[in-house]
Amino acid sequence: EKFTYPQVFVHGQYLGGFTEATAALRAATPFRAALGLPAPVSPTAVRDLVASRPVVALSLPNCVQCEQLRALLAAEGVADAAGVFTKWDKATGEYAELRRQLVAVTGQEKFTYPQVFVNGTYIGGCAEAKRDLEAGLHREALGLPPKAAPALAFDDEDF
Repeated sequence: EKFTYPQVFVHGQYLGGFTEATAALRAATPFRAALGLPAPVSPTAVRDLVASRPVVALSLPNCVQCEQLRALLAAEGVADAAGVFTKWDKATGEYAELRRQLVAVTGQEKFTYPQVFVNGTYIGGCAEAKRDLEAGLHREALGLPPKAAPALAFDDEDF
């Protein structure tokens, strides 16, 4: 039988030639794990993540706006403000696919981080999340009590 190089073995087991090896790299196979590579990103990874928690903020390391929003959530009393955030790293091989999915989910080609979702609905970036939080929106999803109505003030002339 004729064969070509490379011939690939994984843990002593024959995988095949170039065609089989490249197919195995593209799929979630033990071959990827043996090479220390993560499984490919699920085609629904972003949708699944957004649906997995009441509030999801997609962020990047060293993101000033992400830290500002996290601090605001903590100041409002969100018990696990850090747990709201999922950090992505642009240096990983998965980032391009995750970003592509995020663009498809939000419809926004250009955006900054964080990108915020509440109960599976896209809210927007940091400015929109701050605006909504200050307006008292999404408090239940964040595990916060409803915002108290402002106290009424009267002066002596009102009576």
